[in-house]
Amino acid sequence: MSNSNSEPRKVSVLTDRLLAALVSATALAVYLLTLAPTVSFWDSGEYITCAWVMGIPHPPGVPFFVLMGRFSTLLFGFIPEVAARVNLLCALAGVVSVGLITRLVQRWCSRLRFESAFYRPVSVTAGLLAAFSYTIWRNNNSTETYAMALMLSMLILWVFDMWLERRLRGEAAGRHLLLVGYFMAISIGNHLSTLIVVGPIALMYLLYAFRGWAHEWRKPAFILAFAGLLMLAFSVHLYMPLRAIQQPEVNETDPSRYAEFSDALERKQYGQVSIFERKGPFIDQLALFGEYHSWQVGRPEAWQRALGQGGQIPGTTIWIVMSMAGLLGLVVLGRRRPDLLLLVGGTFFMASFVFVTYLNFKTGPEGTMLGEVRERDYFFGASFALSAILVALGGGTVIRFLGGRRSMWALLLLPFTALLVNWHFCDRSGDFVARDYGVNLLESCAPGAILITNGDNDTFPLWFAQGVLGVRRDVVVSNLSLMNTPWYTHQLIARDSLLLSYPVPLVDSLRPVFIWGPNFFHVTSEGMPETGIRDREILDLTFTGSWPWNVSVGDICISVPSMGRGSQGSLAMQDLLLLDMVKRVPIHGRPVYLAGTVSRDNRVYVEDYLLMEGIAYRVMDTPQLSEIDPERSWSLVNSYSYTGLQDPGVYKDDQAVQIARNYMGAWNALANHYLASGDAQRARMALDGGAAVFTAMPEEWMLIMPLHVYAEARLVGGVNGPEASAAYLLAMADSLAAGHRDFGNQLRLLSDELLQQGALLSFADSISDGTPLQEWLLIEVQLAFGNFLGARNRFADVQLAYPSDPALPLMSETLLSLTADLSSSGGIFPQETALAEVLSFMETSPEPTTRDIALRMADLASAGRPMTAACFGSVMASLYPHAGGAAESYASRILGSPDDQVRLAYWYSIASSSLPEGVVAGLCHEAGLPEVAQALGFERL
Repeated sequence: MSNSNSEPRKVSVLTDRLLAALVSATALAVYLLTLAPTVSFWDSGEYITCAWVMGIPHPPGVPFFVLMGRFSTLLFGFIPEVAARVNLLCALAGVVSVGLITRLVQRWCSRLRFESAFYRPVSVTAGLLAAFSYTIWRNNNSTETYAMALMLSMLILWVFDMWLERRLRGEAAGRHLLLVGYFMAISIGNHLSTLIVVGPIALMYLLYAFRGWAHEWRKPAFILAFAGLLMLAFSVHLYMPLRAIQQPEVNETDPSRYAEFSDALERKQYGQVSIFERKGPFIDQLALFGEYHSWQVGRPEAWQRALGQGGQIPGTTIWIVMSMAGLLGLVVLGRRRPDLLLLVGGTFFMASFVFVTYLNFKTGPEGTMLGEVRERDYFFGASFALSAILVALGGGTVIRFLGGRRSMWALLLLPFTALLVNWHFCDRSGDFVARDYGVNLLESCAPGAILITNGDNDTFPLWFAQGVLGVRRDVVVSNLSLMNTPWYTHQLIARDSLLLSYPVPLVDSLRPVFIWGPNFFHVTSEGMPETGIRDREILDLTFTGSWPWNVSVGDICISVPSMGRGSQGSLAMQDLLLLDMVKRVPIHGRPVYLAGTVSRDNRVYVEDYLLMEGIAYRVMDTPQLSEIDPERSWSLVNSYSYTGLQDPGVYKDDQAVQIARNYMGAWNALANHYLASGDAQRARMALDGGAAVFTAMPEEWMLIMPLHVYAEARLVGGVNGPEASAAYLLAMADSLAAGHRDFGNQLRLLSDELLQQGALLSFADSISDGTPLQEWLLIEVQLAFGNFLGARNRFADVQLAYPSDPALPLMSETLLSLTADLSSSGGIFPQETALAEVLSFMETSPEPTTRDIALRMADLASAGRPMTAACFGSVMASLYPHAGGAAESYASRILGSPDDQVRLAYWYSIASSSLPEGVVAGLCHEAGLPEVAQALGFERL
């Protein structure tokens, strides 16, 4: 009788296993089709590099993941791309998770006394819904620890469930419990999120022990074996100090000594915040989790992409229905098997509510001080997997009630809806942005450079490019955040002993120094200010002069404000190291660069010395008026790789868009330079190059399009005049959708300004006599409206018509000065132009005298505006011949020696305020200002 019952059971189990294998194979096919071919942003570059060089990533070091990653690079050695090998490891971990979820649902439903016609569709739905959930899918097709964490969580549940089954049948199962403990301990070496299963499993075991179904805890041999396996599994962490001693290429926190090893395991680098000190309202944190949960069957933008503008409505409806189905799944578990509710529901509670409480995320806008630096949905992968199980169980119950067994497979509509809606946003197969960025940024640097980076996404791709691809290993990459730690400073000095001034024994004493006037101090661990010998030693080694503390080397002079610059006057370690590196350039011989992603706050000390070269800034040895090195940058931006950025089929996440903005910034800086220098052809090519970067990102393009449109308008105006530029802006305003009405209104206002420019140019042309000096009226008007190209074109026409006119040298010098200094800001102020001076003067002095004109010219010259003064005098001489003789003479004198005349006029402005007018007149005559002397009544002129 037992043999006859066992045969159908074996067939049924085999069918279930084959079905689980088919679900896994489906997930594998999808993951392989959407697998990231190379490095991705965030921790991916760090982990892949550590797997390749056997390094130590950021705390807590994840040694198990690094070792598994290294194993994958050897096992899949037939794959040319190292990154793809580690990505494949994560995909396979995801596939195993999906298979385990499917089998768990089959076994649980069987114990719930559901027939196979019910639980098989439910199990397949649960497995595929988990596989195609937005977060789990993205975790599984690139290198992150979360795919392995989910696999280990499901594996622990699966082994523990085997223990449960054997216990219920009265069979020995102690080995399974030992295996559960081993997997729990070794999972700590991957990611702590796996431990969500510990609490529910412990409660289940206590429940079974209380009922007399579990006896292992009574056996000393079992306790010893359990403890021994825990220690054996946890010993994977010994990889960290053993490997750190060998100083691998990536060696974060350098845990070669016990203190550093312990700090790394405890994650002390990130600080500790009590869960009772909430970073945001708890209800908002729960709402944030709810938002992440709603993404699993499609983010709002995914539904809009699939169904158009109203796509969010069906997406939200499906999520609400699924949430209700999930709650029903909990009810079904509770009614049929309360112990399973404790296990499954308890684990979901740990992976959701408890995680929200423990992780304590900020709830403000992402990327700001009030919010997290990125979306944090990836932490909740296990909760989304368990949610898929509950949704499938609850949804299956509803379908069974409504339509019977024949309709059960309709459940598959859920996972395949998720598959279709999420595909574009989870497909990484064409994503090369991080790899290209890492290579492009390194190639932007001169040989042997120091490259200062800002955070994860402008650092880890560079580590990958250097450590795995072998690109530009001569460049020293120095991360600002890590420069605030002594261990990283030690590693920089080990890389190049000439890099910094600090002797090795002093490095461990480096700390932020607070500067308040002549006083300086550090803050102790108790929060008290204290001045120590080390503080003075640090400052003396960093700076070349004291109070104000400054770095003066050659033409570089960088001073720290008397009350410091950072928080409460602090000078952070990263600033000390940066200033010291810049100071020691003559010693170590390495040019210093800053990545374009470094914020202005972090580059404030060297801002005046920065020159853009592609997507990096070089710290020059003299203050810079120009924003960009045009020849070097032009060569770089045209040699960069932009793989996939212009492909609309490739999804660009927030980081890819940010990097695209960096490229766009380089192209725009070039366009501004060429507009200022009068090169219309290069300006056109630069604008087209920048726009091409965003070809496949229309929504993101709209956010940065204003800068492009303004530059485009300047180009059109420079070539075809302000009326053509105004027409272009009106056409752009009319083409914008209703959602961009504010920008359209700005364009219309700017169009009105350009028409005003046209009117001013017409008026200036009407009063100009066509000589070079008076043509400056029109050139200045164009500069005032940012039309550098038009200004240069008009000057070129003047040069061609009057090649030897005495006004040309000063006109050329002034034009070059204005366009170099204002190439990125848009022009001089309209009220500073000679035309504005003429109009103002005519309004206030209807019948001007020689005195009025000459003294106004002196005022303009004393303000450092000799070209405006000369132009004003020439126009006045034409408009008022009876009073203009002296003005014409004064203008000629200014053109002949502009620097001398500026100094003399400045002297006059001072003398006239303190001496009698007659005395000043005589002094002006003797000093070489006869026109001013005459204006003041000097009789011998």
